Amino acid sequence: MPIRRVVTGFDPEGAPTVLTDGPAPAEVVLDPSVGATLVDLWSSASLPLDTASADDPTVTGEFALMPAGCLFRIIDLDPGDHAPLWHTTASTDFIYVAAGEATMLYDGGEVVLSAGETIVQRGIRHAWVNRGSQPCRLVNTSVASDLPTGVEPG
Repeated sequence: MPIRRVVTGFDPEGAPTVLTDGPAPAEVVLDPSVGATLVDLWSSASLPLDTASADDPTVTGEFALMPAGCLFRIIDLDPGDHAPLWHTTASTDFIYVAAGEATMLYDGGEVVLSAGETIVQRGIRHAWVNRGSQPCRLVNTSVASDLPTGVEPG
């Protein structure tokens, strides 16, 4: 089911307006072995964000697990025994579980989160799995951050 995205901004005369109203422009369905879909609602390669421009970097840019600036993404996790997609991003991720249950795996442990719960993930190597019986939806906002010395994204 498409996710509706409304983006506001300014028209050429400087008046506030709705620039776009429609389906999210960027969706990536990962390999079925991973069982996840990523829907990018906004991404930017730099900070601070430019609110004066009518350009939409989410439409014009290429997919990145984490751009050099910021990211607003919906992550849908299918239930079942899927392979974890381990990764490290140079970001601080603010994640809200909107529906279902998700388990965040990390080197040395795991954290189970249910609908209505949140996590602030600060650059550690991690992966998400859905061990529940229902689909899980994560709402994720990420902001580029520095990693400790010796920790590399990937």
